[in-house]
Amino acid sequence: MNEPLLELRGVTKRYRPGGLLSRRKARDVLCEVSLRVEPGQCLGIAGVSGAGKSTLARIALGIEQPDAGQALFQGRDMAQGLGKDRRLLQAVFQDATSSLNPRRTVGQSLAESLQNFDPVPKGRLAARVGELLERVGLAPGDADKYPHQLSGGEQQRVCIARALAPQPRLVVLDEAVSSLDMLIQAQILDLLDSLRAASHTAFLFVTHDVRIIPGFCDRVAVLAQGTLVEVGDGSLAPATPHEQEYHRLRAAVLPAAPLAAPGAA
Repeated sequence: MNEPLLELRGVTKRYRPGGLLSRRKARDVLCEVSLRVEPGQCLGIAGVSGAGKSTLARIALGIEQPDAGQALFQGRDMAQGLGKDRRLLQAVFQDATSSLNPRRTVGQSLAESLQNFDPVPKGRLAARVGELLERVGLAPGDADKYPHQLSGGEQQRVCIARALAPQPRLVVLDEAVSSLDMLIQAQILDLLDSLRAASHTAFLFVTHDVRIIPGFCDRVAVLAQGTLVEVGDGSLAPATPHEQEYHRLRAAVLPAAPLAAPGAA
């Protein structure tokens, strides 16, 4: 079996409500979670709010360390730091607006990401920024715009371009399309799918919305009360032993159009 890009082995994470000085009992947010993401694969992690999804994403990125167990990237324990491998593990978060510096143009943000990991000669920098923007369906001229001049979907495309700048092997997508309307969601998912096919980049796709998993994820697992339950392929069929959690996930998704209020004309 090939070595996975990302592997969590029995990861447990505890938080003490009220902070470190609190006398309240620490609570397990994640409990002995194990998973693998293979090269070029898209693994979906589904769960309701409060299930521990964002904590799992931060540990998968090496932002936080588990209290027990191991998080490994390309076989390397992230507790020891990633060094030069940091460029190969990137992220796209839910709120694109807060992810982008409002005082920097799109071009400046992308140039910074390029220069941080693989310095580009100044004469080539503008062209590389333009290439990144074109990869995500934007125009090279958008490099001169500030985030507030872009729509939400366009801002998220910039965040995707920034994550792709260092040519990562794995991108963690933490609710990356949850704040977008359904049409823009579909466009972003199509974009991500085509980028994955072209570059063989793997995704860890964290979401509460089970509607968008089929057709996008190769495999999916359900996170419930800090425990990960492997489901299998991306169909996420409501079958036992996950039926109850599946229906909770379905019920948590807002409808595409609200129902008319009782008595409305």
